[in-house]
Amino acid sequence: MELLYLCTYEIDNDASLGVWKKMAAQRKVFSKYYNVSYTYMRDHHFWIRKGENETDLGELKFIGRIYCLRLLLNYYKKIGQVPNYMYVRYTMSDWNVIKLLNYLKSKG
Repeated sequence: MELLYLCTYEIDNDASLGVWKKMAAQRKVFSKYYNVSYTYMRDHHFWIRKGENETDLGELKFIGRIYCLRLLLNYYKKIGQVPNYMYVRYTMSDWNVIKLLNYLKSKG
């Protein structure tokens, strides 16, 4: 069973180190029960990591957090598979979150 740890946090700076450590601890606990994949922003790109495989979902051309969700939705449409579960570490909801959740629900 796969769990997507959805995060749109940027890991490019030292200020993100504490948050990144907390997220790593959470993913470690989840990985006891699920195959965990996770997302993050780095170097003005949005990434997904599944095991040892890291995929660049695309360049963030404008407001990162909103565009990230569009990139993720397009990724899942392209590969034709969706995770069984999703943990959302997301500070605010918007229409793109709803569209992503609706798509994943319709496929899972």
